[in-house]
Amino acid sequence: MRLREETSRYFEEFRAKITRFPDHLHGTERQKWLAEMLDRSSLEVRNALKEIIEYHLQLMKDVEASDIDMGGDGCNGQIWYRIHGDKKPFEDSPALSLPETDAMLLNLLSKDQQEHLFEHRNLDFSHVIPGVNGPNQRFCLSTGIWIFRMSFRARTDPTSVFAPISISIWIIWP
Repeated sequence: MRLREETSRYFEEFRAKITRFPDHLHGTERQKWLAEMLDRSSLEVRNALKEIIEYHLQLMKDVEASDIDMGGDGCNGQIWYRIHGDKKPFEDSPALSLPETDAMLLNLLSKDQQEHLFEHRNLDFSHVIPGVNGPNQRFCLSTGIWIFRMSFRARTDPTSVFAPISISIWIIWP
């Protein structure tokens, strides 16, 4: 399974915009700026960001990963998988800046969900990836604003018939 070429092209378009990120913003204001930037982005760019996240979630099954982590300082700009108890960066992981991962994660949320997250500092929601040759995949997510940046962790139970995945998104202050 690979990302479509047009997805990569639209992601590069998004990357060009994110380089103008204002460094003086911190905390929730930083995340609100990113949400506004997403609102001004084309549908193609937004779909590409979502496709990248969904690609890596679906890849968990192929590589038999129980966890995925991305975003936040601890991931060092890479996507990490825990495979059979061994947690390491994914070899084909693109290098991602913190504003890029923050925006990709915010892009999963509706406007109402973003507002709830900013106001209440946490949010539980689900995300469904439509099944192409099988059932839809439902992901249960829990988010929270901790400090400054958003990070992302997903878990799956490979022994479960439905293999639900739980994702946590956190904003972490420096």
